Amino acid sequence: MSRRLSLPAEHGGYLTAAAAGVAAALVAPMPARALAVGTAVLATFLARGVIERLAMGKPPAAWDRPWLALLALVALVASASLVRRDAALTGGACVGLLVASVVARRTRHHRDASFEALGMGLLGASAGWAAFAAGASARDAATVAVVLATHAALAVPLVRTQLRRRERAAASRAVLIAAAGLVLAAVATLVLGNPLAALALAPRALQAGVHAARAADAPHPSAATVGVRETVELVAAVVLLAVLL
Repeated sequence: MSRRLSLPAEHGGYLTAAAAGVAAALVAPMPARALAVGTAVLATFLARGVIERLAMGKPPAAWDRPWLALLALVALVASASLVRRDAALTGGACVGLLVASVVARRTRHHRDASFEALGMGLLGASAGWAAFAAGASARDAATVAVVLATHAALAVPLVRTQLRRRERAAASRAVLIAAAGLVLAAVATLVLGNPLAALALAPRALQAGVHAARAADAPHPSAATVGVRETVELVAAVVLLAVLL
């Protein structure tokens, strides 16, 4: 959070929320509707900074009130562009995201790895709902949700064990979690009838492999390097998903 504006600290969430809407727009017949859902989700995620600050009893920063009003307007306009059912469900999901965020903050679970992984996974999975609201088949929408949810959720154990010194000892466990998640996602795409879509998880699988091969005493990348790498991998996953579906 800056001195003048309260923003969420999870920068990976910004990218994931934005990428979810773009991915849905690339695979759905009505991309404008997919982008509308994605915009509502992204606006809600950005609003978390202000909402959590107010929920903790802190005074708003200088620009928080107009920023929150702008985000609320963006989310409402985006949702209003959808059909009534989709608008209601999108609005309910956005409210649920804010409620869960406030509860986690007040109970001090917002930094738990499990909560971060769940939150990132849900942001990734929102691509599935956006695609479905934009006319994609249930099968394709579910495939998009599985792939991006897996990609996003597995970033948490892999990135935390690289950037957090206290968690580096758990690197082997993070790789095992990633391997299990990738296998389950591949099986899910097979069951859904889109087995080739599992190839969109290749960037995450490659990262897990590199993580597994890294020597314990090898230098770890900087936060900036990890951020660039995560961005490139996410873009690659979205492009592969669009091509393979």
